[in-house]
Amino acid sequence: MFCTPGALSAYRREAIMPILDEWRHQTFLGVRCTIGEDRAFTNLVLRQGYDTVYQRTAVVYTTVPEHYRGLSRMFLRWDRSNFRESLVQLSYMFTRYRPRNRLLPILDFVVRELEFPVTAIFLPLMIASFLCCPILIVKFVSGMALVSFFLSSYYLRQERDADFIYGVIYSFYAFLFLRWIRPYAFLTLRDGRWLTR
Repeated sequence: MFCTPGALSAYRREAIMPILDEWRHQTFLGVRCTIGEDRAFTNLVLRQGYDTVYQRTAVVYTTVPEHYRGLSRMFLRWDRSNFRESLVQLSYMFTRYRPRNRLLPILDFVVRELEFPVTAIFLPLMIASFLCCPILIVKFVSGMALVSFFLSSYYLRQERDADFIYGVIYSFYAFLFLRWIRPYAFLTLRDGRWLTR
């Protein structure tokens, strides 16, 4: 886990005491960090060589945005802090920060961080292709449905819950209505407003 969620996480005292002051006084681009404190905290804990573990049977209740404006603001805040913390993670990810279990975090990091530049390159090419050959839209939509169904079936296998179908629907929603957030977050990295409170 590269981010222990702010809604509920538990830490060992010996893991947090050495990094508490650094976490409290973190700055980025000359501005005090006020968002993404959960990912920042996780980075500092991981950098010390500790592991993080996901507990899938935990039940947590939290307040989430119910409308598009709130949802897009939440993702904007998350993406700004994710860009920042990915740079922090890059500073130790390829070092011997822990004696074992380093390969999968590196693979996860590389795949996760390649998404933004690859999208920035291929989205304009895809739009140009659609304009030249509109039948490609059908192929793209079919491919997107197939991939999202495959990824959502992992959720079905792990959670045994029929809600996996929402993952397929959400992939289209995210592509059509939330794709703008990540590039905008990159261009406005210094903005540390919470946005959803």
